[in-house]
Amino acid sequence: MAVTEAQHDYLRTAEQVLRAREFDDLVRMIYHVVSDDDIVEGREDLDEGWGDIWNKVRRYAPRYVSNDMVEYIDAAIKTIRRIDDKLWQVRLPEEEAVTILLGAGASKPPPSNIPVVTEFLPELWRRAKKLDREDLNKLDGWCKDNDITNIEDLLTAAQIANFSTKSSGILALLKYFLYSRGELVRTPGTVEGRVIRRPMTRPEPSDVSAVALLQDTLQVLFSLLAEPMISAEPNAAHKAVAELISSHRNTNVITTNYDGCIDQAIREKDIPCEYLIGQPQYDTDNKRAKLIKMHGSINWFYCESCQEMDRYDLGYIKEAYQKEKLSYPVMGICKHCGGLSRPMIVPPLSLKFFMFPSLAGLWDRALIAFQESKIILVVGYSFSEADTYITKMISHTMAADTTKQLIIVDTDRSLAANVTKKLVTHIDNFDEKRVIRAVESCDVLLPKLCNSLLNKETPPASSKAKSTTKKET
Repeated sequence: MAVTEAQHDYLRTAEQVLRAREFDDLVRMIYHVVSDDDIVEGREDLDEGWGDIWNKVRRYAPRYVSNDMVEYIDAAIKTIRRIDDKLWQVRLPEEEAVTILLGAGASKPPPSNIPVVTEFLPELWRRAKKLDREDLNKLDGWCKDNDITNIEDLLTAAQIANFSTKSSGILALLKYFLYSRGELVRTPGTVEGRVIRRPMTRPEPSDVSAVALLQDTLQVLFSLLAEPMISAEPNAAHKAVAELISSHRNTNVITTNYDGCIDQAIREKDIPCEYLIGQPQYDTDNKRAKLIKMHGSINWFYCESCQEMDRYDLGYIKEAYQKEKLSYPVMGICKHCGGLSRPMIVPPLSLKFFMFPSLAGLWDRALIAFQESKIILVVGYSFSEADTYITKMISHTMAADTTKQLIIVDTDRSLAANVTKKLVTHIDNFDEKRVIRAVESCDVLLPKLCNSLLNKETPPASSKAKSTTKKET
């Protein structure tokens, strides 16, 4: 069963009706869908979007239809399949490896309460205002006028600007490639304003030092955003992963998060942990938990001069910070060469490999972990365009091993479908059933899922029972 394109079209129409607040028509549209014969008899699934719309209009429904119809719609909406039934049939073979990829969404549920990347930009501007720098204030205003809300876009643009201003030729070429038919100019203060073209001019010489200072300041401000992560506590998802590791030691954990929540959860299970940093070969010792932090960690520091990396005990830093014995060091002195040492926290930008070449070895080990695993469990990871290299790793390994399964746990109901579409595009004869979807908060689902993977818990019964009696309008 699936959702037809006709239902998708009807859902898009319903979303327009919702925006117009025409609730009378909308309630009847929802009833029309849920009482369709193909839906009632199980030949077609209901799109989850109907549940989202119904939740927004439910309180108005008794004004327009009978209570019986409201109850009928309620019952139908409850049958929406948010978790693929086959999820509960997956088991971890005793000797096979499994890789878990944790994204920002894994650390969002309480008590961790760490914001995802899309929530960082307002906090960055709040901190920037304290500096009272004209360039930062102007950039803040421009971003607001042009609806720039993603810190990933901002930091990537700053990095590219810093690189390109060092060469007038590169700057001119960038302008040529972007505006070969003239520059596009939008009406200030609007995204969809009138667009005009004007002749392209050669870029004016840029103040390289000013651009570099602005880019560096934004990076420092971003590092300060990681400060609250020091005191964050593991949530139920982190603890479930640690429990899985304790029972199935051939488990790799890859994370793009800087926080120490998963580190602490593993430590609390008394499991030795290996970060796989600076090792010439991949460690195949299954007695140690393999934790690959691809974008660095709040307790790692990197020297820009000698490129040495130091890792400090997370428990010590956490205790010292909480007792106000230590502030979070945004910049320090390298004990090896006396150069500048910074936290090894890779900001969310597209050119990550430029900044911390010492992390390249971790990325190689991540690829090996994906390759050796029969099951890849992705939790709270958005498959961002800035992380296309991770998407390519997964795609490569899914193509090389036709038995490998990909489980995606996320609250975004469209994520798994979008990932599946990419895999179908890039892999010949890809079987879409190899992607298993679970639209649920990870702290709710993961404790049950990990037990199910280990065959410790009876899988939940399917909730696909359908109402069969229609209520006439």
